[in-house]
Amino acid sequence: LVLMEGQPIEDFDRLCDANYAMKKPELGCACKYTSLCELDRHYPVACWYCSRYCCAHSVPKPSVFKTRGFNGESNMGKLTMQLVDFMTNECGWSLVLCNGTNLGWYGDIREQQVKFAAPSALNLIAPHIMIELRAVGYIEVNGRDTDGVYELLRTWLSKHWKAESIKADPDYCDLKFSCREFKRRGFEGENNMGLCTMQLVDYLTLQCSWTLVACNGGNFGMRGDWREQQLVFRKDEHVQHGGDNVMVELRDVLNSGYIEVNGIETSPSIREPLHDFITTKWRCKDFDWHGREPFCEKKYTTPAHFYYREPKLVNNLGKRTIELATFMASQGWLLKLCNGGAITHMRGLGNRINARSIHFLAGTEFQGQINREQQVKFTKARPGEKSDGSYLMIELRAVPRDPGVENIPWCIGPRCGCESDKHERESKDWEWSLQTPNRRLTRREEVRNWLRSDYRVAQVNMYKGDMDPDSAMYPSYQEPQWRTAARYVGSPCGIFEGLIEVNGPDTNNIYKHLEYFITTQMRGKRLQARRDYCDALFTCDVFRMKRVPFP
Repeated sequence: LVLMEGQPIEDFDRLCDANYAMKKPELGCACKYTSLCELDRHYPVACWYCSRYCCAHSVPKPSVFKTRGFNGESNMGKLTMQLVDFMTNECGWSLVLCNGTNLGWYGDIREQQVKFAAPSALNLIAPHIMIELRAVGYIEVNGRDTDGVYELLRTWLSKHWKAESIKADPDYCDLKFSCREFKRRGFEGENNMGLCTMQLVDYLTLQCSWTLVACNGGNFGMRGDWREQQLVFRKDEHVQHGGDNVMVELRDVLNSGYIEVNGIETSPSIREPLHDFITTKWRCKDFDWHGREPFCEKKYTTPAHFYYREPKLVNNLGKRTIELATFMASQGWLLKLCNGGAITHMRGLGNRINARSIHFLAGTEFQGQINREQQVKFTKARPGEKSDGSYLMIELRAVPRDPGVENIPWCIGPRCGCESDKHERESKDWEWSLQTPNRRLTRREEVRNWLRSDYRVAQVNMYKGDMDPDSAMYPSYQEPQWRTAARYVGSPCGIFEGLIEVNGPDTNNIYKHLEYFITTQMRGKRLQARRDYCDALFTCDVFRMKRVPFP
């Protein structure tokens, strides 16, 4: 793994154990320059949008990962199942978890994390299937057609969701449907994706005897309000009846908060206990639909300050998740899966205009603009399974820091006060007139080095600070904060404020062991945490990120 300048990377700054890259054509000079324009707020807004268009259409992309259209269609699910099939059926490893996310301006850049466990003989005969529900109106299926599951899906989707089978491009998916069952309304991200997900899960687990392995959500679109759901099932021959599943969604919106529950229609034993916990322990109230179509089986409105918000993306969804998991364990339900998402207003016109201002501090563009969501899935413990509620959640967060580069105003005003020598006065006036372009040149170089994340590149232009009107001289150059921080930790990668939040009981003195590991292996330290959003808080400076694909 090397930097974009081809420099070797230090061992402690490696971003992964093994990295594979596909050959791409070199960027032209125009693409390199416009990519820098995109990330410097001092370029005119028109140039900024032009550079975004040029970068999006001119930067070469690998041929393996494919996207097309304006509905977020990609082949990430297809590639994931090819990898799962190879690892499980040829290498003997078992699929543990599959988690994806949406990146980019419209959430159309996909990333996928696939976790496998040590080889298992049972897994050699256990095929997998992935079903992707996309609120733009499509259902995509990937995986082997085991026990006629494709025909079962066609029949069920056509009967219950009025879905129509359409021609599937084999480069993108194995089976595809057009569906209008997915609905949304309002500006708070309200949707019925959770309800549809649990209907499909109940059918495949309870009636078809498939086992739910992974279930994660995504957010597509400029606001992230086009929900996507990715489901992975495994066919275990020894399973004659699938397990009961329940999904609880915690949704923090800017003016209030909601809790949505799905799956209790097929698991009535948990309906009343869960209702009592939410209304008594959490003091929530039943949601009034006012005659509108319900988008979930049960919905609650949370009291004021139920969800905690602070700058630097601080929230208490992890703490609420552990509280819920502890209660469900007392009722004989196991925490199966948990993943988060967000509806964002960051890309709104007003916020974008503010972000272009020289007075807008880096990092404040997302404060108050993100509505957090958390999907928590539970499965009924089988006879003999332990459900004691000993859960521990560790959240790692990397918060961007202000790089500390100088914001340059237009330098208009009186020149130097030298009246004795006309030639000297004209020379100093000329130096003064160049102050604005020279300082902007310095700033662009600082931004360029910051984007490349390498403090070892020497700064060439040092025109920084207010020029003295008498001598027409700049003050001593002060390097930006990002360069000082990078030199302090000796890292050529991006510097972020790393936060580690821990929630859960201190079972077997686990907090002491965690503190020792974080302080010795992650160069962190424990902070005084507010108990209303986490049980333990640590800071560390080992989180790294390289800005790609632009130079």
